[in-house]
Amino acid sequence: MPGFFTQDFFADYARLLNADPQMREVTKGISTTILLRCEDRGVGFRVTVDESVIGAEAAGEGSTAEFSFSAPYDEWVRIARGEAKFQGEVVSGRMKFGGSMPKMLLYLGKILRLERKMLATMQGMDLDF
Repeated sequence: MPGFFTQDFFADYARLLNADPQMREVTKGISTTILLRCEDRGVGFRVTVDESVIGAEAAGEGSTAEFSFSAPYDEWVRIARGEAKFQGEVVSGRMKFGGSMPKMLLYLGKILRLERKMLATMQGMDLDF
């Protein structure tokens, strides 16, 4: 059972997402990078989506990505457990967003499908919070 928001978690997560045939359809036409940071633990991971292939790697202090999301560990846990919505956390300011809002809005339909699929996969994992 991987610890949540660790290298092992993101490796298992990417493996599960890549093995899901529905994920290929959801990510078709999307090539982007997303930086996910856990503010209070000082860790981050860079997720790549490249035409149906998901990758994840540890992100150092100077890492960049097309989009970034940063929140305290407890907020990430609430999202992973389905207790909070990703968009709601951004809108409320509990999660910080970085990147091009126009580009995010351009791909909103695909991004929402991607978010739902990713969260469903995460919620199906046996995680140690």
